[in-house]
Amino acid sequence: MPFELPPRFWQKTQEEDRGYETPCLTWTAYRNKENYGRFSFEGRKWLAHRLAYVAANGPIPDGLEIDHLCRNRACVRVSHLEAVTRRVNLLRGTGFAATNAQVTHCPQGHAYTPDNTYVQPRTRQRDCRACKREQEHGGRPASADRTHCPQGHPYDEANTRITSKGFRACRTCDREGGRERMRRTRARRNSSQ
Repeated sequence: MPFELPPRFWQKTQEEDRGYETPCLTWTAYRNKENYGRFSFEGRKWLAHRLAYVAANGPIPDGLEIDHLCRNRACVRVSHLEAVTRRVNLLRGTGFAATNAQVTHCPQGHAYTPDNTYVQPRTRQRDCRACKREQEHGGRPASADRTHCPQGHPYDEANTRITSKGFRACRTCDREGGRERMRRTRARRNSSQ
């Protein structure tokens, strides 16, 4: 239930233009190390912005916290305060979580799409699946993405066969490899005679 704050609360504020839509009402009295104003009211110590919000809007709903839309932690102007979830508050900020959430592509330029993104369960870190595939194949694209065999022969319909294990194999390399094996076998036989 909203209530009236005492005049001594408002005496500790000063209007200050910080570039937001309307000027901030900055707390000029004691501030803690995080730059939030502190105020004692009815035997309880409050963060000044939370007290201003509660006085104007009633209790802060469970699971929500107060976000400064103006990004000024010392501001107590109620129109600059909004009750939001912790996640929303963090993502609106300028910290690591907010900065990282704005990244849409990996350093190699692959988009962080649901299909191309793996989120590590323990750390919640995002990994690019395309980069992981390339890393597993020595910097080369994954087998399905390759258009030529390691010797440079094209993987086309006439030159490609599927092995018993389901891998692609180059028919030209098979023929050349067979010829090379035959040549070595003959050379061994000739040298042993």
